Amino acid sequence: MRLPDVGVSSSILDILPNQTVSERLIQTGKPHQVEEQLLGNLFPLIDFPKTIWAAETNLRRKVEVFREFNESPAPAFILKEGRLLSFQNLSEITNPFSELIGLDSVSEHSVQRWVEDENKKKWVLELT
Repeated sequence: MRLPDVGVSSSILDILPNQTVSERLIQTGKPHQVEEQLLGNLFPLIDFPKTIWAAETNLRRKVEVFREFNESPAPAFILKEGRLLSFQNLSEITNPFSELIGLDSVSEHSVQRWVEDENKKKWVLELT
């Protein structure tokens, strides 16, 4: 398509008035100028749990755990190697996961040690 000879002062937007803004931007190569206010949602880390609790579970997918909580939000957890991992003290009988884990299989682990292990470090980050 050959554009009409419009002179230097005319804009491509004047030549192609029936196009959408995105079509015009593609043809002019100019980004759309938008004024907006961006707010950050980062907060300083004041404290971090020192212990990760682990216990055997028959559940293998997060959706199975969420289903057990019905409409209630579940505390942070991950499922790894047949175990449920959480910052919740799983040794307490009143812990929110007590019905989903083997209470006799509960173990506690140092977050610091896990952070030093490349594989378990990923699990700590996934828990946060």
